[in-house]
Amino acid sequence: MTTSHLNDDCIFYILKFLQNDRSTLFKCLQANRFWCEITIPLLYANPFARLKDDKKYLIIKTFLSCLNENETSYLLRLNDDYKIPNLKDLIINDVRPIFEYPKHIKQLLTGELQSAIGQWTNRYIDKKSILIYDLLQSLTEVFYHMFLRQGVHLNHLEIYPTIFKAEIFDHLLIPNLFKLSTLTLSTCDDTSEFKRGNISDFLKIVAKNCKSINQLNLKQPEVYNSNELASIIKRQKELKEFIFTHSKNVFKNIFSSLEFQKHSLVTLKFRYVNFHKFILQSIINLYNLKGLEINSCHGMTLEICKIFHLANFKLKELIILGNNWETNITITIIKYLGISLQQLRIIKITMELMEIISQYCINLVTLYISLEYNINPSIFPYFKNLKIKNLNIMPQYISSEDGELITLDLDKLATNFSKDVIKVSLFSCRFMKKEILSSFVNSCPNHIITLNLRKKLDTEYLEIILNYIKKKNNNLKFLGCFGLDKIPSNEELEMINQIKEKGIKLVEFNEIL
Repeated sequence: MTTSHLNDDCIFYILKFLQNDRSTLFKCLQANRFWCEITIPLLYANPFARLKDDKKYLIIKTFLSCLNENETSYLLRLNDDYKIPNLKDLIINDVRPIFEYPKHIKQLLTGELQSAIGQWTNRYIDKKSILIYDLLQSLTEVFYHMFLRQGVHLNHLEIYPTIFKAEIFDHLLIPNLFKLSTLTLSTCDDTSEFKRGNISDFLKIVAKNCKSINQLNLKQPEVYNSNELASIIKRQKELKEFIFTHSKNVFKNIFSSLEFQKHSLVTLKFRYVNFHKFILQSIINLYNLKGLEINSCHGMTLEICKIFHLANFKLKELIILGNNWETNITITIIKYLGISLQQLRIIKITMELMEIISQYCINLVTLYISLEYNINPSIFPYFKNLKIKNLNIMPQYISSEDGELITLDLDKLATNFSKDVIKVSLFSCRFMKKEILSSFVNSCPNHIITLNLRKKLDTEYLEIILNYIKKKNNNLKFLGCFGLDKIPSNEELEMINQIKEKGIKLVEFNEIL
């Protein structure tokens, strides 16, 4: 009898299924060369994610061996200033890499990269060095240059202006950016004129080569040439999400360019933006728009927000948070856009606002609310009029005289849940007293199917849930909690089994939001 074996395609799909399990993939490297050739691209597609801190320095060691002569020389020249004794030995390695690791990278985010570099410097560089931060920045610049030079599969990229150092940046060496789907252009304080020229060269490459960007995130776009940004927007085949952050200027050319994406734009997010009439005039014809976020913005007036009355889109999701304007502006926006909404997220709940939601948001399914400690309890009965199925609650806290964190009486809210609510999510539970959390849970009606509390799975939490099930609710099917990967104690395991015997499935909090 011949022994059956898996063909190459099966092995590929098995290993691909394991792409988020890095420890298992590393073991697969040792099987044979074929497995190794399949596994390397999976490991290095997003090399800095899901790494434990004590392992991050290893990935930096690997990438240091992939630097070319120009990049290595640049670091060594800088060491004339840094005067770090062992830097040359750390950077130059006679053992060349077996694979071209950088070419497999798909996601490059500055924070993840610098976190790994930081672990490497902590391990090998004297922490007393006053130039350790400068070294971290220089290593970031060099690695970015290497990844842009070799990363033929890059599809998710975050850019800071300071990575375009004149001494090392050469736009002729980065012709490979054809597969970008997500681009974030961030900012910082240090942007000399010479670097601006390099930034401009980079943006022109993006505009020329990258036609499949789905998400574009502009953070403080004043740093960049607005005409080049507008050109990037116009040239995309299907831009789906546009995020605009930290801007006091209008940038008419940028917003005018959104007209070229009116067939595809699904999501708009404004954060820390000074609103002008022209911005709304530029977006009302985006007929495919489904999601709108207005977060921590200012400048909106009743006269400006009336432009929403002319909108050609029907929103499904609206987020209005932390904006510097009166409640009546939020009310007016909801009046114009509420009829089609399925999800709404707001803070600073008032009775007038609840009336408007009940009246205009007749198709609402999910409501996210942030409840201030001093909220008027007279608002709670308005929740009975809502036809929503899902309610997500973020309670706010204040400190008492003895420093204890206290919140509002959530049980008063729970007793006013409408009969349509079947899923309740409660954030910030870890700060709550057991009595407050227990009172809230026991006040929830017995038709709740999903109870999702952002609290670690411990005996206190499990005891509260068991009492709720035994006394009140036999309809509960899903219990959300935080930290399911923790190994339970014997007592906790016994209580978990009692809950499961009731037909209730335990799910990680974020998975059922």
